[in-house]
Amino acid sequence: RVRATIQPESPNGVILAHGGNKEGYSLYLRQGRITVATCVSWKRTIISASLAEGMRQVEFFWQKNGEMLLKVDGKLASRGKSPGFLSAQPGDSVQIGSDLIQPVGDYRVQNAFRGTISAVSLDYSR
Repeated sequence: RVRATIQPESPNGVILAHGGNKEGYSLYLRQGRITVATCVSWKRTIISASLAEGMRQVEFFWQKNGEMLLKVDGKLASRGKSPGFLSAQPGDSVQIGSDLIQPVGDYRVQNAFRGTISAVSLDYSR
């Protein structure tokens, strides 16, 4: 699970990225929508939801069976299914506020976030 509290000042930008376009995941804003991208063996899956202005808590859950859940302020906002889960630890380290190496999502690097990102947590327990 990835969780962060955000207050964006721009409609685009990476909140958190881990990995790249072969294996990884990213939580980001795209045209004012909260968006998640997962990449498994070069296959990208994207889910997104609308995001109201102001400070928001966003959460992303990715299960071993590929199920993806996106919550905004504790409420389910979007769901989808990727072809699976990470087969190995991503090569690119966790990055907060930008994606500096290989883009996980459908954006160009670095896609810097403008605004506030706080209370970021990663929980890999199942």
